[in-house]
Amino acid sequence: MDMKRTFLNSKKVTLEQLRCFASVYENENITKAAAELCKTQSAVTLSLKKLEDQLDCALFKRSTGKLLVKTERAHDIYQNAVKLLEGVESLLLPPAKTLRFGIPDDLGHKEILALREITQRHFPNYLISFVVDKNENHNKHFTGGTIDLFFQKRLHTNLEHEDTDSYYLYSTQLIWVSHTNNINDLASRLPLVVFQEGCIPRISLEHSLQLMAVPYHIAFQSFNWQQNIEAIKSGLGIGVILDKMLDDELYVLGKEHGLPDLLSIDVHLKMADGFKKREFIAELTSFFQSS
Repeated sequence: MDMKRTFLNSKKVTLEQLRCFASVYENENITKAAAELCKTQSAVTLSLKKLEDQLDCALFKRSTGKLLVKTERAHDIYQNAVKLLEGVESLLLPPAKTLRFGIPDDLGHKEILALREITQRHFPNYLISFVVDKNENHNKHFTGGTIDLFFQKRLHTNLEHEDTDSYYLYSTQLIWVSHTNNINDLASRLPLVVFQEGCIPRISLEHSLQLMAVPYHIAFQSFNWQQNIEAIKSGLGIGVILDKMLDDELYVLGKEHGLPDLLSIDVHLKMADGFKKREFIAELTSFFQSS
């Protein structure tokens, strides 16, 4: 197979000629283009003349004064010249690096967009890639080096966690909810809508259930907040959600219904070496604690 390309034998058009042409095209003036390119006017004129000779077409026509009038052919060439010059410029840039950020599934789109904006501001040379997963998997991926930082959830206790790689950001409160305000209407064995084992809301719920004397059974379980909420609304059972997820279709339950308090969730930012910026942590903390 003949691997030769037609451009190997084409007329020689240099990048310098294209730069001069693009500058003259945008300024419509040789003098301004020469100043922009830090060249003499004669050098710009000569470069432009060589390009016209090689393309065998006129790119500009002189009008009154020093302004140049673009020809129809110049419009087409300009678009291709800019693409080519930008492509060459991209070759000089270092390869883009990706910052892999693990986040929980309870963040709304507005929060994720704000998180991306803050992260991009502090790490401008990185592409930001968000990965939604459960806490346990984020821990594994962070340890394995496949994510660079993530929101780590912990049940709130009086015990301090010594961890030089993580920083406290904010807390979220879990609440009991049901589709009805009268849980006496439910079966005698309390039906529960829960997360799968190992999930932080499930651990908080189980901790509270140890304090209850009421018999219960698992009526529905999933890894997804929205599925659990829909299951609660349909009447499959009672469950726990974050207080920010409460809407008019759900009733809050509590001690008056015989249910104990739930442990809140503390969210920490766990970061690999090279990503620990105090200003970044401070801005994230301020955003989430005020939202």
